[in-house]
Amino acid sequence: CWRVLAPLAQVVRPAAVVVQCGADCLASDPHRIFNLSSSPRGCGHVNSAFLDISDKVEQGAQEKLLPLEALLEVVNVSTEVTGLTVDQDSCQTPHPPCSTETDVYEPTHVGGYAALLRRILTWRLPTLLLGGGGYHFADSARLWTHLTQVAIDETKGLQLSLDPDIPIHSFLERYGPDYTVQVSAEPNRRDLNIPKTVDEHVRRLLHQVDMYAELNGLDRTPLTESS
Repeated sequence: CWRVLAPLAQVVRPAAVVVQCGADCLASDPHRIFNLSSSPRGCGHVNSAFLDISDKVEQGAQEKLLPLEALLEVVNVSTEVTGLTVDQDSCQTPHPPCSTETDVYEPTHVGGYAALLRRILTWRLPTLLLGGGGYHFADSARLWTHLTQVAIDETKGLQLSLDPDIPIHSFLERYGPDYTVQVSAEPNRRDLNIPKTVDEHVRRLLHQVDMYAELNGLDRTPLTESS
């Protein structure tokens, strides 16, 4: 939650950032705990109703990586890239969102995972992006392709554009029924979060950040969301 992350960064003043980009928060993940999108054409919410999963997801890592490799070929990004260092001279401010009617999947879209990554990259710190969970393998590949695109755009200023349609390859059937890069939230899923409860958690976490600063002798003022 940015309401906590931004004040925390102000206190800790990190020299570098590691971003764990697990894809199991996507709306399509089999665990269905969260309802997030990869980008703004359907920003989701966290569903606090944990659903039981009867079937186990036990497929090899190679099966998980091949669809991502096929997608990365579209933007000529090597799957050997494990992180991107922010180049302070080449960074640009976030772009305004494009029209949702565009025929090109532009990296200027914000929302879901992409929105948070863009905001973190505005810190202009050395940043390492890692993978993580993600048990809908095709949608994990879509997400990581999009985040790679966002990172390159924000740090190198290349403004890459992806064809919204998944290219034809041996794993194409896994990307149905729409066969596009976008991973959307489920608009009809009920949001069980109560704003009052969310606010209480934010206040509690901000208090913990303040206590951390005090215990470690860091310069700080009592934290609120406005800070």
